Amino acid sequence: MTRVVFDPPYREDIEAAINEEGVDDSEARRLTFVQRYGKSIEREILRLLDSHPLDAARVLANVTEITVRIDASWPPASLSRINCAGWPRIVLTLREDRDAIEELYPILCHEFTHVIDRLDPRFGLPTNQSVPPEIMKLWHCSIDGRLARKGIVVPHEDDVHVDPTLAQIVSACDWPSFDWLAKLACQ
Repeated sequence: MTRVVFDPPYREDIEAAINEEGVDDSEARRLTFVQRYGKSIEREILRLLDSHPLDAARVLANVTEITVRIDASWPPASLSRINCAGWPRIVLTLREDRDAIEELYPILCHEFTHVIDRLDPRFGLPTNQSVPPEIMKLWHCSIDGRLARKGIVVPHEDDVHVDPTLAQIVSACDWPSFDWLAKLACQ
């Protein structure tokens, strides 16, 4: 069974947590956000682990713990990020954004597809290797294309600038490899 924990931690008694010594306004907002949306976030994560649209539930069944970090300081262009360097533990960072929570399932599908790709030896990217931005943009297109073919539209900010021809090629591919994406990014 996968355990979902929050940073900051989920607190039932939010008033006591906010009134603690040393809690600034930013931390109070994050605590309130987790208290308000934490259960919904956890429910959506566990639903996704059981039924990822790309039939990867067996891969995701090995996740032991997911730490959900809520971050208010992120730039508006970034809704979420996932890190699986500590596999089978995963760290998912979500921007403190109420509107993004309403579209959480497609965002989670996108982020967990990064994990699925990294764990597949055919993709060829270790879980702890960083990805250059040019390749990351193409990888996002690839993931979104695969999810779109399953009927899931991932909300994005308008900061992803990819050549339309490359975006079309990458999003049509059923199973890219990291090397293939890297070669396309160099063109």
